[in-house]
Amino acid sequence: MLQRTIRNLTAIFTIFICAVSALVIYTYLSGKGDRRLLLIDCLVAFALFILFGYLEQELPKHEVEKAVRNGQVMLAEIKAPVDFSKMHVKSYRDHDYVSFRVSVINHDGSRNDAILSEEFQKGSSGAPCGMVFVAYQRDHPDEISLIPTELIMRTPGLERMIRAYESDSALDIRYLNVVYDRGYRIEKMSEMIRKASDRIGG
Repeated sequence: MLQRTIRNLTAIFTIFICAVSALVIYTYLSGKGDRRLLLIDCLVAFALFILFGYLEQELPKHEVEKAVRNGQVMLAEIKAPVDFSKMHVKSYRDHDYVSFRVSVINHDGSRNDAILSEEFQKGSSGAPCGMVFVAYQRDHPDEISLIPTELIMRTPGLERMIRAYESDSALDIRYLNVVYDRGYRIEKMSEMIRKASDRIGG
């Protein structure tokens, strides 16, 4: 949700900057403008693009880390493999924006469906079925975000919650590896182990 808001603001500011730039350039070319004004306009436009690009990358990560610190974490199941090639995917600079349905498992064992909307690495083929951890906001429990496996592993405060999930005999837990690097990637744990073995062997 936060990513979508930032992206919408970026689009609005882009249109605004383009309109102002067009006006400044037109005024300059007609001989009525000031070269310094043209230079300032270009510098401001460049600075805004850099700023919003940074916010688009960093703010969602900050929100996920904050939710993890506060224990706002639940298990979610991808019940069937998700094939991105068969979905409507919105492509941006270096990632694809994808939405699909997951089954969120609450701390009391109950379930509810939710839409997971995230930025995936450009060219990602999809997501296998299995379990991932998601962050949520207490005032908006239906708005969830993926949590990278590495962040889960370095947060000891989640150990009790994870053990509670794993002790539930009704759950057949098959964890997936969630990686964030300029967009998310979800892979089977076996794939992660194979890549690690290749790096060690190579």
